[in-house]
Amino acid sequence: EKNALVLLIGTRLTLFGDEYRGIFSRVSKKTKCLYMPDILKGIIQGSSLKSDEVHPNAKGYEIVAGRIFEKIRPLLNSQRASQKSFRP
Repeated sequence: EKNALVLLIGTRLTLFGDEYRGIFSRVSKKTKCLYMPDILKGIIQGSSLKSDEVHPNAKGYEIVAGRIFEKIRPLLNSQRASQKSFRP
């Protein structure tokens, strides 16, 4: 959809590298979408933030949601400002 907010989220699939980071970075630049590399940084490494070996628990997901919100907040604020100034 025109003017849709798109956020591309990356995560490391292995402990030793991130084979998709370069691809995701190029895609985000080409499509002009936001990109958040390694959304799970510090979550997967901490057992108190995981429900199993690879998935965050409620607290881990709360951190993920906070990171996403902080990334998109400036765009949400500018969207609200432009809507207020628009008078049909």
